[in-house]
Amino acid sequence: SSFKKVYNQKENYIHEDGKYKYIDYDFDRKLHYSDIEKILYSINNSSIAKLEIIGKSVDDRNIYGIEIGKGDKVIYLDANIHAAEVASTLFLTRFLNDLVNKYENGDKNIISALNTYKIVAIPSVNPDGYEVFNFGIDSIRNHDLWIYKNKDSVDYDNFKYNANGVDINRN
Repeated sequence: SSFKKVYNQKENYIHEDGKYKYIDYDFDRKLHYSDIEKILYSINNSSIAKLEIIGKSVDDRNIYGIEIGKGDKVIYLDANIHAAEVASTLFLTRFLNDLVNKYENGDKNIISALNTYKIVAIPSVNPDGYEVFNFGIDSIRNHDLWIYKNKDSVDYDNFKYNANGVDINRN
């Protein structure tokens, strides 16, 4: 029954809020999750992209799904299931950013590819873990969460969990 509810859910895309502008971010520096959100909203200003909030983290951060392309062949990508997998979020976000920039710039190969394929992506499955791994435990706003209550015993170098202490890759 809950599966059926999710399966039958209608899309709830975020409408673009302006004209597309070339997106140029410094992906060589640490980006806060809020920076990733700004990039996704900028990408969403392209006619080739559709952005949707597909969930919330336990620390109340948005989890986004994004579609880029018009094709019938779907390629699914996700990143940052484990907290320490932050490079994958940056790589995937940059990939999506570059695709849209090239599409908007008239790159014939990218236009052809995005007319054949649709990229469906979740750039960060674990935004709380992303933020903690990059910026420390003080980035957690809700101090009642497992991670904050156990902050002195967490191995942050090998941190795999979400803010509830659940390894969402294995659970």
